[in-house]
Amino acid sequence: MKPGPSFTRPLWLALWLAASGCTTSATPTPAPPEPASASGSASPTAPATGEVPAATIEAVSLWLDPEFAPDAAPRLQAILDGWRASHPEARLDVAIRPARGATAASTFLGAVFNAAPARLPDVVMVPLDAVPAINSRGLAADLGAGPIADRVAGAFPLAARLSTAADGTARAVPIALDVAHLVGSGDRVTTWEALAPEDRIVAPSPAAEPAALALALAAFAAADGQLEELAAPDGAALTVAFGALETAYGRGQVRASDAQLPLGLLAEVVGARAALVTAGGYVQHAAQPGDAGWPAGLPELGTATWSPLPGIDAAAPPIAWGWGLIIPQAASANRSLVLDLVDRLSRPQANDWVMEHGHLPAYPEAFEAVFANPSLPEAATAYAGFLAEQLTTASAIALPEADWERWRVAVAALFAGQGATAAVGALEPER
Repeated sequence: MKPGPSFTRPLWLALWLAASGCTTSATPTPAPPEPASASGSASPTAPATGEVPAATIEAVSLWLDPEFAPDAAPRLQAILDGWRASHPEARLDVAIRPARGATAASTFLGAVFNAAPARLPDVVMVPLDAVPAINSRGLAADLGAGPIADRVAGAFPLAARLSTAADGTARAVPIALDVAHLVGSGDRVTTWEALAPEDRIVAPSPAAEPAALALALAAFAAADGQLEELAAPDGAALTVAFGALETAYGRGQVRASDAQLPLGLLAEVVGARAALVTAGGYVQHAAQPGDAGWPAGLPELGTATWSPLPGIDAAAPPIAWGWGLIIPQAASANRSLVLDLVDRLSRPQANDWVMEHGHLPAYPEAFEAVFANPSLPEAATAYAGFLAEQLTTASAIALPEADWERWRVAVAALFAGQGATAAVGALEPER
């Protein structure tokens, strides 16, 4: 999901900021085009009295996905500044690196891991679905036993499973989650067959990411396909799922949109039955009626109908995804500094900072705190229950970066009217 260029945050988010005493502070150190070395560099200028000599300052580098940029995010900025204040002997360099696509952070890690380990960043944000593949390549350090490992185990189940290696060691710390579902009016949509001929569902155009492919992934899961095996999907389940989607597309019951999630698609829901949204962005905007960033006529939380994605015989299983932090192997000379940064960013009691960025907390404790806010409308209680069930029961989707592109090509074939056979063929293993 790409964040919108600007929006007005709901009143309840502003109240959180006021309650925590957070204000916008100094921006993070800008990153150069190439990742900065973790070693830092000495300054020829003599330090002022009380300052740490530049030669002794250790640089710690943090790569964040663009969706979590600290600019205009007071709560995240406060966490980073708190780390800086606690470690005057260190410098925190924050760089923005895409978590997906051709320039994904994981792609860079793999390229330099053996050739130039000194250039590895200290902490990297990656998609949780990529963690198993990253770990299989030896790129994610064991975070060790203790509080952080216990924290990982306490995350929502899909996040905990994806962050934990087969040997039981924690290899990533969950930060944020999201889940796709429908928002509209009238009765809830449960299956494709239940749609009336005139009903329309607005869905995102295919892209190599879970949110944009959620409709197809949900149909695959509803056809008894295993979401944990998307790299080699079952052909029979694909045939059933893509056949159902082909029929819906042929009837004009799915309309692809290039608009940004979540509000862009909702802006096109007029005259349609429902639109696909990502829950974090939806609640960020819709929780406060009258939010200036909410276009007139769109379904608000208090009046909308929300439902899972449609399935074959019943509502489809949830499609959820998330982000986590890894420490690349051999990246840092000072593990305690790095672990303290990871700890501060992932503390469950403060993990609701991710709501600033339009995503849901990765920990039930923080999730419950978000929806316990008394400024939320009454409907938020039921909506929270719906989302909690989705996140608790969602499968742990694990897929290497390259395979997301294969799924995009397959779903794009359906959107282009090439039919289910062509779409299934795009995902068949090469012979």
